[in-house]
Amino acid sequence: MQTTALTRDGIEVVPNITVVFKIDADPVLDRNLPGSRFGFDANAVFRAVTGEPINTNTPKESFRYRIPWNQLPALLAADAWRDLLSKFTLNDLFEQKYLLPPSFSNEISDVVDNSPLHNPVIPQSRLADNITETIKELNRVISRLSDWIDTSCNPEQKNEPEDKSIEIKKETPKGKKVTGLQVINFLVRERLQKQKGAVLDQYGNYQTGKESSEYNFLQGRGIRIISVSVSNLRFPAEVDAKLINQWAATWLLRARAEHERLDQEEGYNRIQNEENALRDYVVQLSNDLLLQLSRGKAGDLRETLRALMMESRAILVNENQLHRRSSTEREALEDNIQWLEKQDQ
Repeated sequence: MQTTALTRDGIEVVPNITVVFKIDADPVLDRNLPGSRFGFDANAVFRAVTGEPINTNTPKESFRYRIPWNQLPALLAADAWRDLLSKFTLNDLFEQKYLLPPSFSNEISDVVDNSPLHNPVIPQSRLADNITETIKELNRVISRLSDWIDTSCNPEQKNEPEDKSIEIKKETPKGKKVTGLQVINFLVRERLQKQKGAVLDQYGNYQTGKESSEYNFLQGRGIRIISVSVSNLRFPAEVDAKLINQWAATWLLRARAEHERLDQEEGYNRIQNEENALRDYVVQLSNDLLLQLSRGKAGDLRETLRALMMESRAILVNENQLHRRSSTEREALEDNIQWLEKQDQ
């Protein structure tokens, strides 16, 4: 859906908001049990249909008086978007200066499912019995077809029950700065998918998490949110022209800043890789030394030194990349090993 909102500095923004949702029911993956792979819960359907809100600003005779249940997720997402956007300025939306708040897990409650899907009602007539058996057989065929498609496309992937407490998404690396728009996207998802989430004050600063009224409202209507995204921001023509002029005037500064950021990230990665390589080297030497000790070797300081140098030489010879780049180190090791052997004679 499309909606409009104002930033903290009064700029109108029109985004596209996409919400993917379903009836709050888990699919039945065991083909021996009655049910559907797509999920069905009679209680959730009843709450969704009977809990439709009304628009008090329109006459009762109008078709807009009742709001269909499948429009609620988008309307709630739009309300959350408007509330969050009012806490950021236009520049805040595109500047990478924020850290994402922690994400809270939903509490999993053990609820006994009393729906007819898992406790089928005994048919009262032969016709109803035939219809029930036909639907069950159709579900079995669809289930087998879906299993075959999943196996063909993802041979190593196993079917596992959906965990409502875990959200499958691309996580932002911890400590990485993000833009205000990314923060808004994150918090809109949290408010619709989680029982508890971070709260922003009027200046976009994080406050202590609190219960999500949007999540509780959707739960009461039997609706589960799968994903939410806000994209394709549009601005008034004069704002677009100003942004383009700013970009043309500051592209060199931003390119230099990006170059410095990449250099800094490369330096961090180099240090991390050196630490990992040193740790792996020490672990390999330690494992070989323990093996020598278990065989009754490397009992004194001279034998321990010999074992360490021999294993280091083996690593330099066997590792293809090290072998090509460590000729000087191998020669030094060979000299030290020969010197040690001469001392033993």
